[in-house]
Amino acid sequence: MELTINGALKKGVEAHKAGQVQEADRFYTSILKAQPKHPDANHNMGVLAVGIGKTLEALPFFQTALETKPDVAQFWLSYIEALIKLGRLADAKTVFRQATKKGFKSNAFAQLTVSQLQDDVAPGYEIDFDGLRRGQLVLTTTAISLSTENILTKRIRSLVSLRASQTSQRSWRYGSEIAFNVAIAERWIARLQIGATTEEPGFDAHYGNLAFEYAVNERVSLYLDGRYYEDTGEIENAFLFTNAAPGTTSRKFGLGIKWTNKTWSGRFYVAPIISHFEETQGNVDFFQNLYRNRDWTVFQLALSRSYWSHR
Repeated sequence: MELTINGALKKGVEAHKAGQVQEADRFYTSILKAQPKHPDANHNMGVLAVGIGKTLEALPFFQTALETKPDVAQFWLSYIEALIKLGRLADAKTVFRQATKKGFKSNAFAQLTVSQLQDDVAPGYEIDFDGLRRGQLVLTTTAISLSTENILTKRIRSLVSLRASQTSQRSWRYGSEIAFNVAIAERWIARLQIGATTEEPGFDAHYGNLAFEYAVNERVSLYLDGRYYEDTGEIENAFLFTNAAPGTTSRKFGLGIKWTNKTWSGRFYVAPIISHFEETQGNVDFFQNLYRNRDWTVFQLALSRSYWSHR
């Protein structure tokens, strides 16, 4: 039976969410052949292109979606984000002003997610007074998260997230995070991220990330980032021997370059990492070599080739 436009769009969205790029492209393309101005298909095709690194090729799709249906806030946001990714901040500001004229003077988006995951894991082993104890083979995690994204000014966006999760035989773990994306100059973008997590009976962690990105042109960007992380260690227990990690502190400073063209994209990144563990307790002595202070340098080189094309 031949799919309707709405049926094809539904199938395309399902494939898109499942990461099936070629399949999603096929459904979106079939819609655009029948209705070249279809707003949702154009927008989703643009999102698809951005997702595989073809941000420049995504712009015409976003433009068509907005021309056809300018009253959808998400279309404006996707277009602005794509322009920012390309370092075209002046264009992004112009589009933002156009959006405000359409009535989107205080864009805010909220998302609530509830999920449950079940993992089959390799069991760990710990020793108590009754002898060797084997850990669980199946872990179930229930998670709830609420996030809201706001366009505060023409140059500043914020993202606030609250989350709670509970894994088999453990207490609920609560976390929060706030992030800012700031266009500080024509080609410069700064990203700040701060977060914290807590779980009874005694786990606390906090972290912060700061990154700067400079768009050399539409295809090449340089970026510099730093990260600080600290926690109080895994939940303590009364086992005679355990591999529970002690408190740790780590610092990372990185420098990288990324580029993209119509077919290929690449990324090179180097970052020294400094880590420090607190003194292990007696019941962790068998595993103390796992938690020795270490400094190392990470090198990352990634290349990807896209076989996606809009027909």
